Amino acid sequence: PYLGECLVADMRHVSNRAIQPDDLPDLGGVERVLLRTWQRFPHHAWRSDWTSIAAETISFLAGRGVRLIGTDAPSLDPQDSTAMAAHKAVLWADMRILE
Repeated sequence: PYLGECLVADMRHVSNRAIQPDDLPDLGGVERVLLRTWQRFPHHAWRSDWTSIAAETISFLAGRGVRLIGTDAPSLDPQDSTAMAAHKAVLWADMRILE
């Protein structure tokens, strides 16, 4: 699931909320989707305000045959999440994650 063609989707326009299915571009049948959320990753300091991914978005992607979801953020879920809904959606869909 980690090797092969992928779609890199620019999600920098999404801020202060989780990425929703309507935010995604046309997937074109790809099995691997990488989400760019930072203009530049903040290597100099920890930032907890990254753009997360909604569990509904994971389900949407899985329903279209996506096997791998990747993000340049430290996690699919927000830092303060205790439910870990996006991670659970990935597990349920038997997808893989790159963080």
